[in-house]
Amino acid sequence: DINPINFTKCDTDANSTDGYSNFNLNDIAQIIRTENNFNQNYDIDFYLTAQDANNDLNVLPNNFTNTIAYQQEIYAKVSINGTCVAILKVFLNVVNTESIQLQELSICQGETITLTTASQNSNYLWNTGETTQSIQVSTAGLYSVRYFSIDGCEITQNFNVTVSNGPSDVNI
Repeated sequence: DINPINFTKCDTDANSTDGYSNFNLNDIAQIIRTENNFNQNYDIDFYLTAQDANNDLNVLPNNFTNTIAYQQEIYAKVSINGTCVAILKVFLNVVNTESIQLQELSICQGETITLTTASQNSNYLWNTGETTQSIQVSTAGLYSVRYFSIDGCEITQNFNVTVSNGPSDVNI
């Protein structure tokens, strides 16, 4: 028995929240070969429907953009020397790549503030070079952190910190 393939991709095109992305079906064919010990002599073609796969109609191009947002089921037909070996489901999943809204923060001169990411993760990279979930800052500036969601998609979070000098001397 050949198991269905789940293939997840981050939505990194111009509209990173629309649920559509371009898939290289050759990459998925290679996964099918590897997981099932099929060598390069096995042909793998992709179809929108099982009926198309059965009838060898409407083969999908190698560069395929899903036509149903976020998750689409397509079919892979595995054959050798023109003989069908298997038809299996392939689930194409598209995960949004987020850019979290800018946080505006203000502190008084001499004060320190802790900036913390929205996600508990294990791999952070701040524009300051630090690699922790939180950093402490006392100077004005734009701070950003990059990390990966549970699906492996890169997320950027930005913080704009301003420093207030406080009131100037007032004579009453």
